[in-house]
Amino acid sequence: MDGWRYEVGFSAKRALVVRRFEAGPRPLRIGIGVAAIIGGLLVIVRPTTSLDLLAVLIGIGAILEGVLALWETAASRRWRIITAILWVATGVVLLTIPWLTVWVLIVVVSLGLIVVGVARIMQAFRQRGRPRSLDERISSATLGVAAIGFGVVAFVWRDASMIILGVVFAFWLIITGVDTVWTTVRGSRRKPPRSGSGFLRRFLRSLIAAVAVIAAIATTIGTVIATRDSVVTDVFYAAPRDIPDEPGQLIRSEPFENPEVPSGARAWRILYTTNDGNGDVRVASALVAAPDDDLLHPSITWGHGTTGYAPTCAPSLQERPFKSGGMFALNQIIAEGWALVATDYPGLGTAGPNPYLVGRDSAYAMLDATRAATQLTETRISRSTVIWGHSQGGHAALWASQVAADYAPELYVYGTAAISPAVDLTGLVDSLSMKLGGAVLESFVLTSYSERYDDVRIRDYVRPGSDFAMRAYPQRCLAGPEMLVSVASVAARFADPSFFKVDPRTGPLGARLRENNPEPVSGRGLMIVTGMEDALISPALQKSYVDKLCKAGVSVDYRQRKKSDHISMLYGNTDFMRDLIAWTDDRFHYGPTTPTCN
Repeated sequence: MDGWRYEVGFSAKRALVVRRFEAGPRPLRIGIGVAAIIGGLLVIVRPTTSLDLLAVLIGIGAILEGVLALWETAASRRWRIITAILWVATGVVLLTIPWLTVWVLIVVVSLGLIVVGVARIMQAFRQRGRPRSLDERISSATLGVAAIGFGVVAFVWRDASMIILGVVFAFWLIITGVDTVWTTVRGSRRKPPRSGSGFLRRFLRSLIAAVAVIAAIATTIGTVIATRDSVVTDVFYAAPRDIPDEPGQLIRSEPFENPEVPSGARAWRILYTTNDGNGDVRVASALVAAPDDDLLHPSITWGHGTTGYAPTCAPSLQERPFKSGGMFALNQIIAEGWALVATDYPGLGTAGPNPYLVGRDSAYAMLDATRAATQLTETRISRSTVIWGHSQGGHAALWASQVAADYAPELYVYGTAAISPAVDLTGLVDSLSMKLGGAVLESFVLTSYSERYDDVRIRDYVRPGSDFAMRAYPQRCLAGPEMLVSVASVAARFADPSFFKVDPRTGPLGARLRENNPEPVSGRGLMIVTGMEDALISPALQKSYVDKLCKAGVSVDYRQRKKSDHISMLYGNTDFMRDLIAWTDDRFHYGPTTPTCN
């Protein structure tokens, strides 16, 4: 009997201790709640400062969340204890494994969300324990589905997951911290609900669960759509086993049927050889369009603006191949009796690497495309050409003007028009962080330079927490639905937009960027055009570059277009495009140039 009384008394005391611990002293609860709020704010402000720091903040936050879970009155005691143990264990793992990688963290979080989702669904249909109302079952099941959906998204959107994970977890910490402080200040015991409030509470619970599952399903479907390839390369772009040793040689061609090809014209896609800056022969693809007649046609050698970095981003692979590359004036070109030669650049269509903003490689690709186009037997294209380029292509066009005489002396380059060109690369890259979509372009530059130059390494410049995103962005095309993933990732960085832990203007990257600034030579007609409302490459940056050319004695026809942005000048019906056609016609007919340098 005494043993039985002792056992009952001990159990009662243990239960009292557990209840007192679960209730928690008011100052302790308030303190932990405030700590959770501060920790959440720290993660939101700098989600990618360092992977190690983020892991530490999330680890501490997980332990705090475990303690807060013990005070969650809406759940059963067993569930509170299990949840608390899981949170604390997660926090301890994050704090004690400093080598934890982004990949491991994302996998753990993804699997954790899926496991929690499955557990919630099972809990909804369990019959043991206290009876559950219909709205509780619906809420548990739908939130379980939502958790599974978000787990799938976290795994698929790996570049966005690290940032989104930190931000979402931060908001969760703040919410639970505020809730703990508020309920503690008000008192641990809540007043009985008023008449009718039970129905409202059940309705809101079901509504929140339904919204969560709809959001998860919509996000999952959007992920499937956004991450599928919008286009695929085909065997035409595959290099043959034996390719010519000389650059500018036509490997193969085939007729190109597309609604954008004007009536009275024919088009082909071609595969040809080109050189990279090291002198190694590579394979690139291009589109060629020419009037459907037997006359000899001079050509426009066209360098398109940024379409992406991956092979599937080649303009020749898109549904609207000419417009996707910014060539809106094809009809006018054909009407003038000229041909168009538009390179994809190496790495777009063909195998990489892509020489994005690598001047010499890009210039060679443009000039070699025109060399190869003159070898087509289905049409007659002369060796006379005027180079046009926009944005990324403007940078390549300026470089082509610089190297043409030495690299392709058989071509007669009568002039170069660079429209909204990418110039002063160190200043441009430094400014991209604060521009809409700039982080994506930063990733293209850094990936290109790290693949082209052995001394440029991504890990030396990028924060560990951003490394995954920097490697994922180049796999998506700007015009494809998959770019929505990159946009979501960039949007999640609203408080911390910069990828770089080291100034990109310094070290090997800075040196290589300066090395790739174009320096056109005198003696050729050169036009540079700036849209005064260009939000991507600032007019001030372009004007400063022109001033440097003028100071160096280069004759430049510099035109500033009011009320024009980065690309609107290229539209076929603009005044500028008519001016460009007239300027190009003057070049072919040896007309005088009108330099604007003082």
